Amino acid sequence: MRHFTSTHKQQHANLLARLQQAHGHLEQTVEGCNVALGDAFAAVELAINGFNEHAANAFAAVEIARDLYNETVTAAKDFVEEVRSDAQSYFDDRSETWQEGEAGDAYQEWIDALDEIDLAQADVDAPDEIELPDRPEIALPEAEAIDAFENIRQGVDE
Repeated sequence: MRHFTSTHKQQHANLLARLQQAHGHLEQTVEGCNVALGDAFAAVELAINGFNEHAANAFAAVEIARDLYNETVTAAKDFVEEVRSDAQSYFDDRSETWQEGEAGDAYQEWIDALDEIDLAQADVDAPDEIELPDRPEIALPEAEAIDAFENIRQGVDE
């Protein structure tokens, strides 16, 4: 069986104390980092929440404008359809000679041009909110190596 001398015991105790002190400093540093991360995260969270709130409020004005625009498009479509219907009735009421003549051809082209009018409604949805990322944190592993080093003297005769 191995024996520890008093010098070995002192060296072991000194090294253990230095390891424990270094680990304590590391724990303090990690805690400082986590506080800094928490503060920075709080600033990001505040900014994102403010942005999302502002975006929601700003989109309310977009919705009002979009709805007004879409109502106007609907009215314009109804108007074009009414003009087209009246024009087709006028065309149909004319003689076949007129319809097949120069004036009828020009009139039919004009009716066809009314069919080509494309009045699309605005399809504008609210943008997605910015999602908050997960809050980061440094987790220091357990100091099992220090505990193992502290217990290294067990089973050794002194």
